[in-house]
This record gives sequence, C-alpha cells and structure tokens, in this order.
Amino acid sequence: MPLTELENKAVDLKQVFGEKGKVLEEEILSGLGNLQRIQSIGKFLLSHLNDPKAIDNITKSCVEAIFLAQGQLAVMDLAGSMKINRRNMERKFISTVGIAPNSFQESFACRVTLKMLEQKKYTSLTSLAYEAGYYDQAHFIKDFKEFTGMSPKSFFADNMKLSALFIAAG
Repeated sequence: MPLTELENKAVDLKQVFGEKGKVLEEEILSGLGNLQRIQSIGKFLLSHLNDPKAIDNITKSCVEAIFLAQGQLAVMDLAGSMKINRRNMERKFISTVGIAPNSFQESFACRVTLKMLEQKKYTSLTSLAYEAGYYDQAHFIKDFKEFTGMSPKSFFADNMKLSALFIAAG
C-alpha cells in the first residue's frame, strides 16, 4: 500500500502490516507510558526500513545522507549526489517514506534543533538558528511552527516537556 494513501487517515495497523501490525497495536496499548510507546513504534518502523523489500537503495541512501548532514542538505544537492533526477528521487521518496525529501529534511533539521535546545547548546534562539544551519531566525521560526504547530517560545515555555515527544525516538 503506497504511504500517500495513508496520509491524514486512520487505518488499522493490521490492515497495513498484517499480524505484525496487530502485535504492535497490542504493544502500544499495553505500554507503560508515551516514551515506551514511542520506542516500540520506532523499533517497529526501523525494522521495516531495514527490510530490502520495503525500501529501495536510492531512498535509503537519501535518508542516510539527510541524517549525516543533520537535515541541512538541499534537495537539488541530494539529487546530484545520488546521480538521479530530482523529480524521480522525489517520487521514490514519497512512495517509500510518505513525504517529500524536503519535508523530511525540514523535520529532521527541526529535530536536531530540538536536541540542541534540550541539551542547552545555544546562547540565544538566533545563535541556535545559525548553528542548526538556518539562514536566519525567521526561517527557523517558520520551520519550527510548521513542524510543531507553535512558536519556539511557546513550545519551550513549559520546561521542554513537549520536546521529549519529538526527540525521544532517536
């Protein structure tokens, strides 16, 4: 089933993953807290990403390149390094991962930024934006709002409790 068919829909895990989905559902429901549930989901998804039938080599290489670049890799540069047409790369990426490479890259960059914030590796939001590879603070705030649904100031007003949901899986 193409991932784009699952976007913004509630789908039974068993319908997508068969009996393994049913086992995952039981693990999620019996989890002792959100962190344990997130770890179960992460472990399950990573096991599927390592299955050669689930992901092609180009998409896997793209994901690895985004991870190595800490989310700071332009899609055109990524396509060039993979020696593939940008449109073909995007189609493969969307069919395998479920989102476009630039959306994945932006969410990963935001996750890296959240880790830096949690570890207090910044002096100001402006310096954090530059250290995380953003061109300016406005671009950082825009991406942050798009990824989390709120401004960095609002997000961190509650002592970083929300950030654990975004960065615990890694």
